[in-house]
Amino acid sequence: MTLAVVARAASERHSELRGWIERAGDDCRFFQSGEELKDAATRATNRIRGIFFDAALAEPNFVASLRKVPSLVDLPIVALVDGITHRAFTDALHLGADDVVAVYDRFGVVRRATLLAAYEPGSWAPPRQGRVAVIHPAEHRRQALGRTMRFGGFDVLFAADAAEVIARGSAAIQLAFIAQGEAGANAAEIIARLRAAAGNPDLPVVLLAADDEDRNGPAAIASLSRVAYVIDEAPVDRLLFVANELLRPEVRDVRSSARLLLNTLCAFRPAGEFASTYGLTYNVSFDGVFVRTLDPQPREATVWLELRPRDDAPVVHLRARVVWVRDIKAALPAPPGFGARIIEDASPKADLELYRTIYDETRRSQLGP
Repeated sequence: MTLAVVARAASERHSELRGWIERAGDDCRFFQSGEELKDAATRATNRIRGIFFDAALAEPNFVASLRKVPSLVDLPIVALVDGITHRAFTDALHLGADDVVAVYDRFGVVRRATLLAAYEPGSWAPPRQGRVAVIHPAEHRRQALGRTMRFGGFDVLFAADAAEVIARGSAAIQLAFIAQGEAGANAAEIIARLRAAAGNPDLPVVLLAADDEDRNGPAAIASLSRVAYVIDEAPVDRLLFVANELLRPEVRDVRSSARLLLNTLCAFRPAGEFASTYGLTYNVSFDGVFVRTLDPQPREATVWLELRPRDDAPVVHLRARVVWVRDIKAALPAPPGFGARIIEDASPKADLELYRTIYDETRRSQLGP
C-alpha cells in the first residue's frame, strides 16, 4: 500500500515530507497533478490508502475529481497548508479535504500518515441512518454532498431534479436536499410533491440557497415545518449538522444546552503537554466543544483547548474531558473528531466566563430568547 502526495514542484520540503510519511510505515509516492494520480490509481496494483495534497495548488474541484475514481472515493484526504490560520483551514476543508495539517508540522504530518497508513480502503460501515435524496443540477456538488451524507451513515439517492426522485420512488426517503436554483419559485410545490410521494407530510427538507439574500426563501414556504436553509457553497459538514438537527429534534430538545455551529481554529493537546495540534471546531454548547480532526484525542482523556469563540474576542483556554470519539471508519452523522465536556473547576474562570457569555449571545442571535 502507498500514501500519495500531490504537489507540483520537487523541493527540499518534499524530501522532509517523504521521510515523515514513510516513518508511519507506508511507501510515499509524489504526483504533480490530480490527473497523474487518477491515472496511476486506475492502473496501480499497489493500492493507495490515503492522500495528502498541497492546498495552495488545488483547483476548486480537485477533491471532487479524485472522488470520481472508484478506488479513491472513500480514501481519507489531508490538505497541506503553509500556515496555521483559520482561513487556511476553512478554505482547505471547503475544497473537500477530510483534515488539514501545516506542511512544516512534523508531528502533525506523522500522526496523519500513521492514521492513513492504517486505513483499509472500502472499510466504510454500512449505512444505518436512513436514506436521503440529494437533488442538485451540478454533478460535482451532488458528489460532495452525497459523499458527506454517506460518510455520516446515510444511504444516498442522487438526482438532478425532484421529478427524477419521485419517478424512482421516494417512499423510503427520510430527508431531501434541494438546490434552490432547481426549485425556484416552485419550491413549496416541489416540497409538497416530495412529501406526498414519501408518504410523510413532515419530510425534512434542506433548501440550498444561492447566497445570503436568498436564505429567507419564497413566502409560500415560510410557514412550512422542518424546512431549513443553508448556503449552497457552505462547507458540507454544515449540511450534515443541519440534517442531524432536522432528523432528530427529540435529541435537540433534551440536550442540556443547544448546539451551535462554530467553525473556528482550535489548538488541542493532552493536559500538561506543550505541543498542540490543530483542528476546526464543528459545533459548541454551553458545556462542551466538538473538534473536527482525523487525529482525535482518546475517550476519557483530559485535554487543553485554545480557541477564539468570536472574531473580535481573545483566545480562551479551556480544560475538558473527551466524552466521545468519531473516527473515520464509523458511520455516524458527524465528521471525524472528538467531543469534550468542559471541566468547570479546572478551566480558568475568566476564560470560561467569556466563552459562555459569547455562547449565550450567539445562541440568542441564532435561536432567539
